[in-house]
Amino acid sequence: MVGRVPEKPWNAWLVFLTEAAVAFAALFVVLAGWRRDFRVPLTFTRDALEYLMQVKGTIDNGWWWVHPRLSAPGVFEQVQYPSNTTVDQAIVWIVHLFTRDVGLCINATWMIMIVLSALIASRCLALLGVPRRVAIPAGLLFALSPYALFRNIDHFSLATYLVPIPCAVALLIATGRFVHLHKRTKGALEIGSVLVGLNYPYYAFFACFLILVASFVAVAAEWNWRELRRGLVFVGAICFATVVNLAPSLYVWHRDGKPVSIPEKHAAEAEQYGLKIRQLVSPADPSFPPFRHWMEREEDANYPLETENDMSKLGVIGAIGFLMLLCGFFAPTMAARAVSDRRLFVNASRLTLAALLLATVGGFGSLFNLLVSPEIRAYNRVTPFIAFFSLLGIALTVERLLARTDTSRDKQWATTTALIAALIIGVYDESQAAGPLNQKHTAIRQEWAALGAFVGSLENRLPAGAMVFQLPVLTYLNEIGREQMQPLDHIKPYLVSTRVHWSFPAISDSVVRWQQQVGRLPTPVLATALTAQGFHAVLVDRNGYNDRGLAVLNELGVSRASQAVLAESDRYIALDLRFVRKADVSTDRLPRLGATSTAATSGVRSCGTTATYTLEWIGGSSTPFTRLPIRVSLSEDFSVVGWAVDERSRTVAGDVDVVVGDTAYSTFYGIDRPDVATYFGTSAYRASGFVVRLTGENVGRDTRVLSLRILAADRSCYYETPKVPIVAR
Repeated sequence: MVGRVPEKPWNAWLVFLTEAAVAFAALFVVLAGWRRDFRVPLTFTRDALEYLMQVKGTIDNGWWWVHPRLSAPGVFEQVQYPSNTTVDQAIVWIVHLFTRDVGLCINATWMIMIVLSALIASRCLALLGVPRRVAIPAGLLFALSPYALFRNIDHFSLATYLVPIPCAVALLIATGRFVHLHKRTKGALEIGSVLVGLNYPYYAFFACFLILVASFVAVAAEWNWRELRRGLVFVGAICFATVVNLAPSLYVWHRDGKPVSIPEKHAAEAEQYGLKIRQLVSPADPSFPPFRHWMEREEDANYPLETENDMSKLGVIGAIGFLMLLCGFFAPTMAARAVSDRRLFVNASRLTLAALLLATVGGFGSLFNLLVSPEIRAYNRVTPFIAFFSLLGIALTVERLLARTDTSRDKQWATTTALIAALIIGVYDESQAAGPLNQKHTAIRQEWAALGAFVGSLENRLPAGAMVFQLPVLTYLNEIGREQMQPLDHIKPYLVSTRVHWSFPAISDSVVRWQQQVGRLPTPVLATALTAQGFHAVLVDRNGYNDRGLAVLNELGVSRASQAVLAESDRYIALDLRFVRKADVSTDRLPRLGATSTAATSGVRSCGTTATYTLEWIGGSSTPFTRLPIRVSLSEDFSVVGWAVDERSRTVAGDVDVVVGDTAYSTFYGIDRPDVATYFGTSAYRASGFVVRLTGENVGRDTRVLSLRILAADRSCYYETPKVPIVAR
């Protein structure tokens, strides 16, 4: 029966607070909280840095959309990159009322989300008819799932606390039980579904898919058209909320255009980041000898397409529930004997299979990306939906076992003891996913402290608002690390900063193009350009250079005893631009901020030879472009992507233009391409990638030709590539 009342008269608030306390205590133990400084971020690399930056934006500026102290000499509008998680940031905003420490704020918010996952999952299970004595442990297992712990703040937006709501809605619709709910409960589910739409778009997409499947299941099973209409209302509400959530980003794109530096997604990525059944059932605890042997064999097998999908693990208990659901789908009669609610179990099996068919490598998600849109590509992120259904299957089985032993006190005691032991084993198994968080804490704490001391020393010697240019020059969203630097490492100084204006990250076309052009200048000319633009200092990250930045320092005339050194640590050195070596260059020869429309090769003569390059993508077509002319959409934007170098000078080119017909369009040149540098064995070729976004109207309905003009490194002439026919339809 849906939402049945527990046999004992529970005090709702007492149960709620007790469950929250147990969930928090379990998480505290999993994170080894007694030896952890929670002011230090749980992780401090890669995507975690972007979310830390977002949280710091909410703390410092009231919301995360605009960061005035980033993207020098402009401002950083993070809203241009649609990572809109309104509900998550609302929790951050509430937490920041109690602490303005960015590390503590993001850690506390994530821990609150974990507790909310346990509370919401158990309430949704109870709503489906699972007794509280079973629903609460199952909710705890859902909250501490390996997927949630592996993702942690590194994928802050993938917190699972809202996922149980659309799962419950889908099951209630599929079983025809939604109509029996209390009006207040219906309203709560409707609000919860809207919140799903106001948060991470991936979960909104999966929620809509599963609710649609559930609606059609209800129609197919009982010709229940009312449930189909109900499902469509829920899907419409989630879609509307998603549009509202993304509206600020869409407005900025309408106002300024979509930033060219945002990488285009391609249909093939649906398989690169697709779900694998093997990974769902793979162990999260490699310390147990049989599991360790399993994981060693997986590593030796060298499976292809092992990406972030290796975090899609259900844990031992979840994996058992998952296999039960698959068996229940193919043998529903057997399932009826093992579970307390056959109808609910069978529909959970159907929705699990639907999620698998959508998300698996080569599944229907690949078709969606090919025929509709490639924006949803990481289908492995459907894992928490499968985890909820799997734990529901376990809960229904446990309920049946408990019901069979209720008449015998001895059997009931034995069964209860066994279930408690299974819960402890399940939590222990899942908690192994937090191992890396605990192992790296000491190193992160030391780095956090050293970074804070260095940035504090630097800011004490600079006026408020002083602009600091960060070297090496890297392009936000297009970098994959350099030497010992990891992607997004340039964000780190900002996270402990309070006063100065940093150059990284930049996303607006004008600032990105200016930074790329400045980064290609000879070092003394770079110093001149920065001074002319009003910068006070340069920050050199030694980890970004194979010589630890010695060549850059020598070219700037800086020694250890130089008065140019503002602050120094083992990793960083900050230089006062007033005291470094500069070149005597007239300002009209320096890159100009905002000059994005003028082609770099305009007025330059042809070199008469061909440069070294690869034209990789034109819209959705990739090299070798066997189908000519290349077709692009007349009504949509498309990107031209590739790389080019000046092999004659053994360095990157001066710039790259894309020519369509007789019109040249400037590109964003200087994107990090370590693959090119590795192939040619020349580190100078790393910043050789380019991208430009054009419209179908730039091409027109008549067949034209597209080519590249590659400016020589000394900017004296340009190389022109062979022409490729192109047409817009």
